[in-house]
This record gives sequence, C-alpha cells and structure tokens, in this order.
Amino acid sequence: MEDGGPAAKAGLKPGDRLLTADGRPVSSWEDWVSLIHNSPGKEVTARIARGNRLLDIKVRLSGAGTDNELTGKLGVAPTLDPDWIKHLTVTHHSGMAEAGQQAVNKTFDTAWMSLKFLGWMLVGNASVDNLSGPLTIASVAGQTARRGLIAYLEFLALISVSIGILNLLPIPMLDGGHLMYYVAELVKGKPVSEQAQLFGQKIGFILLASLMAFALLNDISRLFGG
Repeated sequence: MEDGGPAAKAGLKPGDRLLTADGRPVSSWEDWVSLIHNSPGKEVTARIARGNRLLDIKVRLSGAGTDNELTGKLGVAPTLDPDWIKHLTVTHHSGMAEAGQQAVNKTFDTAWMSLKFLGWMLVGNASVDNLSGPLTIASVAGQTARRGLIAYLEFLALISVSIGILNLLPIPMLDGGHLMYYVAELVKGKPVSEQAQLFGQKIGFILLASLMAFALLNDISRLFGG
C-alpha cells in the first residue's frame, strides 16, 4: 500500500479483502482495477472484510495523467498468497552433464542475442539509446546484488559474454581486429603492412572512443532523467 495514497488516507489496511465496490460484487482484481482507472476523482464505497468484520469505507480516488486523459489511482496492490506461490514453484536439480549442456546452451543463446542486438542497431531496428555504459552497469549490478547471489552471478555472466562478443568484432585494437589481419594475411600470402595496421588502429580507436562516449552520455541522460 502506498504511503499517503487515497487508500491509506481512507483507512484501508494491508490484509483487507475487497467484497464490493459501490454495491457491485468484485469478482477479480482486474474488475477492481478497471473500476479505479475509469473513476478518477470520484468517491467509491468499498465493502471490505477485515478479520471477522465487514466495513464500508469511502475512498476518494486521485487522478494521474493529463487533463484530457486522467486515470484513477488508489495506491494499493494485491497481496499474493505465499502458499499459492510455493505451489507454483518447481525445483529441478540437474546432474553434472546436464548442467554443463545447459551452461553451453545458455552461453550460446546470450552470445547470439548480443549479436542480433548489434545487428538491429546497425540496420536501425533497435535504438542506440539502449547502449549502456559503466554507470548503468554499476547500477544494475547493485540491483541484482540486492536480489541475491544467483541473480548477481547471472548478471556478471551476461556482461562477460557480451564483452567477449564485442571483443571479437572485426575492429582494429580488439582481438577480432587481429583475427581480421590474420585472415587478410592468409588471403594475401603476406602480412598486412605496418602502415595499414597503424591506420586501422587509429580507425579502431576512434570507433571505440565514440562508442564509449555515446554509452556514457546515455548513462548520464538516464541518471538525470534527460
């Protein structure tokens, strides 16, 4: 329940069970949400069950949005039954061979997702605003760490695979750039000239510096809400 919201001001408490709204039975949470959204600024009489008591509480809904399109707001969320959540949870213990295969598949899927995302950005199907730099990475790392060790390790694995894919791109100064020179040497039958390699290093530096600067600007924009 939102502190200072319409529900809290009206006297609703966590654990209250909603029965009717303005005399109409509420059969599902979706019905309640629909009524709230369509009643900005209105007063709704909610009949609730609190323990063994039935109470009628009048709630004045607030409104959110623009003047032309207001949405009613109450400031509550449904309480999920822990036993029901536990009933939906399934724990599977993998053997060593199965876990290894799952790790390989997950790594491949993550690498392929990173490559597809880069391709989407190149052809304009994904916004470059999705690029993230060190500030966003640090923020997300903190969030996943608060969720637990497994979530934190999964995030570290995602970052490691993404950086590995980026490092294999055919850009001079990256390992992929060196592989590109080796392929060119194999095709030509002789090493790439030092002048060509130096020129490639300059181009690679400009590309990487521009990419890092753009990602950092995205971070700052998110941080200050720009």
